[in-house]
Amino acid sequence: MNLRRRIDDGGVSSTSAEPVRTVLREFLARRISGPVAIARLLFRAEAPERLREILRAHRVAIEISNGGDARRLEELDELLKTHGGGAARVQELIRGHERALSRGRRGESLEAWRSFFDESVHTSLEGSVAAYSLGSAELLAEGTAEIVSLLESGGLLPRSAPVLEIGCGIGRFAEALAPRVSRYHGTDISIGMLAAARRRCARLPNVGFSQTSGRDLAALRASSVGLVLAVDSFPYIHHAGEALVDAHFAEARRVLKKGGRLVVLNYSYDGDFDGERVEVATRAGAHGFLLEVGGVYPFKLWDGVLYQMKK
Repeated sequence: MNLRRRIDDGGVSSTSAEPVRTVLREFLARRISGPVAIARLLFRAEAPERLREILRAHRVAIEISNGGDARRLEELDELLKTHGGGAARVQELIRGHERALSRGRRGESLEAWRSFFDESVHTSLEGSVAAYSLGSAELLAEGTAEIVSLLESGGLLPRSAPVLEIGCGIGRFAEALAPRVSRYHGTDISIGMLAAARRRCARLPNVGFSQTSGRDLAALRASSVGLVLAVDSFPYIHHAGEALVDAHFAEARRVLKKGGRLVVLNYSYDGDFDGERVEVATRAGAHGFLLEVGGVYPFKLWDGVLYQMKK
């Protein structure tokens, strides 16, 4: 969901305007998109309508120093005006996400996430897999297309071997990738997510789904897939502990054909980007992967971080 990334920079506090200024500076400098800026600003429990008031106050202040920048803030106001209802539901998900995040790492962590995603898919189908969608099918489709374009242009979609997605969610990538690959298989720990994915992809003959324990890829044969894709699912594996991360690296290598890729979009929500890059590089080497891309922000709409590894 990318709900956690840079929460301390992106939150809105009724007692301090500094987090708001931080997000607005990033937005005005075009380092983040409007939907991502709104998603970050929703973190500190300000309702969308209240957030519009806060943005208007900042716009007045910015107009005094730079009118051009102030006019660009109209994009954020328009997003809230158009997607306010969806943003309010996303904010419900953020609160639930924070409760699940506060659970202990080991033992109950996976169950906490399973329960959270089972509930969240009913709160907001689109918001359950991407906070930046603001509950909008159109914004989610735009973000999905951006990721699919990266996979396609990078030659990462195998034609002769299946694609495996860890944490397939509501099946948005299954639907988008089905015409481009020979076979797609998605796994998820959430029954609710899988039900939504199966409804979305019911007419696609080369798509399949299965529930997983979240601990391994035991249902998959060795050397059977050409791409293992994990879009915003590794942070939850990471939250459950180092042993589970290592297990998934080992399992990804086991199921991949020689030369196959492991593509991870968002590895953790810890906020230590430099440390994260070192950690991924270390784990990749330890598990027999060549790290081809070691942590970049390749998207315009979404602030996801790309790690690409080759077996």
